[in-house]
Amino acid sequence: MVDGFLRVGTLQRLKARGCLVAASEDHSIAVFYHSGKIHAVHNRCPHVGYPLETGTIDGDIITCIWHQASFELSTGSSQDPEIADIPTFQVTVVDDEVWVDPTPCLPSNASD
Repeated sequence: MVDGFLRVGTLQRLKARGCLVAASEDHSIAVFYHSGKIHAVHNRCPHVGYPLETGTIDGDIITCIWHQASFELSTGSSQDPEIADIPTFQVTVVDDEVWVDPTPCLPSNASD
């Protein structure tokens, strides 16, 4: 257990599925394993609210499948200046368990 963090699942399960979702009282958080790295972002696209867990990933960019809004996985930065950035979340792995801090690391123009 990591104090204040939410358990996401095992690292093995995250690697096998590519994405797992953790929920706090305030956020749905999509945790991705991609290209050997773990990223956690707010699970709702700020454009219309579609879940980003279903998005496609190319490089460090996740694209919402509904209206094609794109964001950097590592920073949450929107690729479109008309669409808000998304919050990212700190992730840690302890004894093969993946944990996410439910306190967002808010980008400068994010709205939640």
